[in-house]
Amino acid sequence: PNPAGGVMAFKAGGNLNANLAKQTLAAHLNGKLDQSTIDAKFGLAKFTPPAYNFDVSIDQIDVDRYNEKKPDAGGATGKPAQATPAAEQPIDLSALKDLNANGSVKIGSLKAANIRASNVRIDIRAAGGKLEVSPLNANLYQGSLAGAVTVAATNPPRFAVRQNLTGVSIGPLLKDAIGKEPIEGRGSIQLDVTTQGAVVSAMKKALDGTAKFDLRDGAVSGVNIAKAIRTAKVKLGGASEGQQAGTSSTEEKTDFSELTGSFRINNGVAHNDDLSAKSPLLRVGGQGDINLVSETLDYTVKATVVSTLQGQGGPELQAMKGLTVPVRLSGPFTAIAWKVDLAGLATQVVKQKIDERKDEVKGKAVEKLQDKLKGLFGK
Repeated sequence: PNPAGGVMAFKAGGNLNANLAKQTLAAHLNGKLDQSTIDAKFGLAKFTPPAYNFDVSIDQIDVDRYNEKKPDAGGATGKPAQATPAAEQPIDLSALKDLNANGSVKIGSLKAANIRASNVRIDIRAAGGKLEVSPLNANLYQGSLAGAVTVAATNPPRFAVRQNLTGVSIGPLLKDAIGKEPIEGRGSIQLDVTTQGAVVSAMKKALDGTAKFDLRDGAVSGVNIAKAIRTAKVKLGGASEGQQAGTSSTEEKTDFSELTGSFRINNGVAHNDDLSAKSPLLRVGGQGDINLVSETLDYTVKATVVSTLQGQGGPELQAMKGLTVPVRLSGPFTAIAWKVDLAGLATQVVKQKIDERKDEVKGKAVEKLQDKLKGLFGK
């Protein structure tokens, strides 16, 4: 039986060779586990203490199938059980302390945590209470993943992750992983982080490292920056101070042709100060913090309206060409609030008009000077 309460169909054959004098053992096994075809070689380099080696090939496997939980029948009354917050379970790595193993796993098609990957290659080394997975390579979501994971059975346990995702479609990946698509686009993500902790909440608080992204032709969901600026411009006619504000919506999004940036992560808070996004309507920069512990955002986006094709963005954006508008984003990930400072925007509009007037006056002064010079030299 599997942990989910079902029954696994396992059928295999193979051979086993043991040399008791040299304390070695070698086994070759091939067969079927449910829908998976497995070819595996296992061995012992010595019996005491045991030193394992292995080489496993699997054509396809759905790990989630063995993790599915049976639905709660509601007890004798048939009523659904009331949901209560579950206490965090400590991470138990005691099995690593005496494990000595070396081997590789190759999987043709894998589904785990609802994420789908292919051509998976994992090399594993375990010794002295430390587990190293390197390389950890796979193809996924039109791109590839390459990296490593290290786990140490210390007190508290320590973890390190280095991953490079290249050419990956981020939207479908996030949709399968977390059920939402806060960011769409295709490109690369680099992650190099460490943490420690006996429970997940402690690991979030201890998260340190760096992250970098470079995406193309996508969108950020929740807020339509161009729409927020356009609406704020309309409101300038009836208000010269205050704020234009709103809350994120799954119906809204900001498209981009390029999106790049990097994060420095310290104690679970990711700080960014080099955001750069481009679209036909806007050039966007930004800086701020993403708190992974409290799952909140405190970020300021500075959007500059660029020259647009006739009709794109509406006359409001056309009239704001060249203006840089700060948009404050804050709040929990599930309901991010945005605010545009109308007073600051009004000041920029006035300054733009003054600058235009200066250029006009300067141009007329130059024309008058040229006329005088012509009269003086007779040309």
